[in-house]
Amino acid sequence: GQPMAWVAGMPLGGLLAGLDWRCSLLGVPLAASLAGMAALTHLPRSARSTSAGRPPRSLPAWAVPELFSYAAWSGVLVFAGALLVESYSVSPGLVGVLLGAAALAALPGNMLARPWLAGHARELLVLLGLAAALLTVLFGIVRPGAAPSTAILALIVLVACTRTVAGSALALQSAGDRRLAAMGVRAATGQFVYLVGAAVGGAALAAGGYELLAVSLAALFALGTVPHLTAIASQTRRRRPKGSSVFAPLSIDPDAA
Repeated sequence: GQPMAWVAGMPLGGLLAGLDWRCSLLGVPLAASLAGMAALTHLPRSARSTSAGRPPRSLPAWAVPELFSYAAWSGVLVFAGALLVESYSVSPGLVGVLLGAAALAALPGNMLARPWLAGHARELLVLLGLAAALLTVLFGIVRPGAAPSTAILALIVLVACTRTVAGSALALQSAGDRRLAAMGVRAATGQFVYLVGAAVGGAALAAGGYELLAVSLAALFALGTVPHLTAIASQTRRRRPKGSSVFAPLSIDPDAA
C-alpha cells in the first residue's frame, strides 16, 4: 500500500529531482496517478453497501484528534527531505534513497499494533502520539548527521504508521455497522490535513527555522492525545463504583487487634 509507494517512489523522485524538479513532479506522481486511474477502469463495479449513511455521533470525537495527528505527520513528511538537504548538504538523489529507506519502517506497524487493537486502541493512540511528539523534537533540533537523522525519521515513520493503524481500528470500533461512513470520514480527514500540516509547518519554518517547525509539529501530535486522555479518564470514572475513592479511609476491625 502506501508505505511501499514511498519506498519505490521517493528514490525515483529524488533521482529525477537531480535533473529538474519538474521531472520529479511529472515523472513520479503524475505518471503513477495516470497508471492508477487506468487500472481502476478495469476493476468490476462493486455492489452498493447497505451500511453507508450518516456517520455515527461518536466519529467526530474520533476525528478531532486525528486532525491534529495527521497534520503533524503530514508536516513531517513534507519537510523531512528539505531538512536533510539544508542541514547536511545531501543531494536530492541521496535524500530520496534515505527517505525510501526510512519508509521501510512503516511495514511492521500493522503487526506491532494488532495485539493491542481490540481492547486498548485508545491507550495505544496516547502512547504513540506522545512518542511521535518526542521523536519529532529530536529530529528537528538534534541533528548529529544524515544517518542518525534518518534513523530518527525511521522511528517517527514506525510510530506514526502504527498510530494510523490504531486510529483506524478505533474508528471501526466506534462506527458499529456504519464502517463505510467511518472510512469516508477517515479519508476526508487525511486528505484535508495534508494541507493544514504543510501550512502550519511552512509558517513555523519561516518564523523560526527547523527548531520551531519541530516544536510546532510535536505540539500537534501532543494535542492529538488530549481527547483520548479525556475519554480514558471519563471511562475510568464511570467504571469506578459509586462512593468509592482512592482516598477512602481503611476500616479496622477492632477484634483483629
